[in-house]
Amino acid sequence: MKKVLFATTALIATAGVASAEVAVSGWAEMGISKTNSTDAVLFQDYNVKFSMSGTTDGGLSFGANVELRDIANGGYKGTGDDNGTDVYIKGGFGSLTMGNTDGAMDWAMSEVGIAGSIADNNTAHAGYMGSYGDGAYDGQIVRYDNSFGDIGFAVSTEIDDSGARANGFALGAKYGMDMGGTTVNLGAGYQTYVVGTTAASGWKAAAGWTAGDKITIAGISANANFGGMIAKIEYTQLNNNNNANVTHTGVGLGYSANGLTLGANYGTYQVPGANNDSRGFGIAADYDLGGGAVVQAGYGTSTVGSAASTNDMSIGLRLNF
Repeated sequence: MKKVLFATTALIATAGVASAEVAVSGWAEMGISKTNSTDAVLFQDYNVKFSMSGTTDGGLSFGANVELRDIANGGYKGTGDDNGTDVYIKGGFGSLTMGNTDGAMDWAMSEVGIAGSIADNNTAHAGYMGSYGDGAYDGQIVRYDNSFGDIGFAVSTEIDDSGARANGFALGAKYGMDMGGTTVNLGAGYQTYVVGTTAASGWKAAAGWTAGDKITIAGISANANFGGMIAKIEYTQLNNNNNANVTHTGVGLGYSANGLTLGANYGTYQVPGANNDSRGFGIAADYDLGGGAVVQAGYGTSTVGSAASTNDMSIGLRLNF
């Protein structure tokens, strides 16, 4: 995303602080979206992000990010949490981030979506795996991560502020390598959380997940980039304390050259019992016009159990500032 400097302030008089700056960036989207049960409608969305950063005299980096879109939509609320905000410090010891950030498993794993669409049609279908359990509480996460060469690891927790449920916990590790021009990234993660009182739907309802269930998630992922081609695969197993095992498999393929990016992905949740699986397929095409403007088109289709398939699509412009 193109960065636009908003303000820079040298904090010379403040002991222990070398410098600090604030930058603003953002994006806006406009176009048309449609589902199989509705007429085409106008679509627009936006986000404005303030990024604040600084460095102490001793070389310790610190900063925060504030996203107005999350705040306008209610954000992530919890004790001491300012909605769509994350705050971090990092140095030779690694990085510590708190707030609206990825948990350790999501940080390590590769989602199979390739390219984008203004309404996220290609990554919102019933077979897509996204946050790996993040957001099971209020979305306020604290994560520590560090890297040694091509190897990285992370640990995180998401806390239930009410104290009614055990806190969520996650581990993640990733490894990147260059194999003669082919870049390969491997990831693995483990996560636990306790189901809240919100009624389960889709494959979770089919698996019998209920309030108070302890969920464990373990997964591996890989993605490779070679000659403009992109390939991704992800496998995850999800269990509750009633041993209702669910497996998820996702694959993605894409191609990028001369400003054009094409992507397709397929995913399925396999749930014990007849007609319980949830699956979906998504495609997207992006064409970069330059200067931050991108034409985007996307399509997604979903099938949950034995119900009829549903689909949605969109086309429009994404404008990066």
